[in-house]
Amino acid sequence: MDVFSAAGWGSAGVQWGAGLVDEWRDRQEHGDAWVERKVARCRGYANQCTFYSRVHRTLTVTSGVGLAGGFVALFITMLAKPSGDYDEHYNWIEPDLTVHNVLVAVLYTVTLVSLPLYLATAIRTFTRLMRAWNRVELTSQLPKSHSGLEYATRTMSQPVYWMFTTMGRAVLSALPAPQWHTRLYREAIYCCLYRGIDTGDLPGTPWRRPHR
Repeated sequence: MDVFSAAGWGSAGVQWGAGLVDEWRDRQEHGDAWVERKVARCRGYANQCTFYSRVHRTLTVTSGVGLAGGFVALFITMLAKPSGDYDEHYNWIEPDLTVHNVLVAVLYTVTLVSLPLYLATAIRTFTRLMRAWNRVELTSQLPKSHSGLEYATRTMSQPVYWMFTTMGRAVLSALPAPQWHTRLYREAIYCCLYRGIDTGDLPGTPWRRPHR
């Protein structure tokens, strides 16, 4: 394991452990029943949230499928291009490429149209996921820390952990999978609600404050 991977796994372990410590402290201070009620309440609110509109969801799926399917179909069509042959008199006969050329043109057009839509929806998905998760991963660790060493450990692991999770969310945003995106977004909303982080300006929250 290289230094880069070790830093990623180490920071993830610190952040995961910090979450367990926070939950343990809540249970020690308020009791198991209080924690379970809070978890259920925050989950219930988070499950109402989604940044997807019907148009966004439809464009995400259709553009992703159109782009991937267009590339695959175009590749197969090019491989299956008809070739000429000799007749019984050994005269070379050129194949009729009309149908093949029309099919290539249609697939090429579908791919070109899908590409900008795919990029736009993927970027929109990524920015909304990052907006929510930045609240969770870049929040100050001072209120949760009980010592200087704990605060330093939590804070030093944040940038590395954020970098790795950002790369993961970028990859996930590129997939035409609205259900996965929605689950990840709701998990961020849940973490915010449980930790008392304001979510009033995040998209897709029923309690969102209007812009002024």
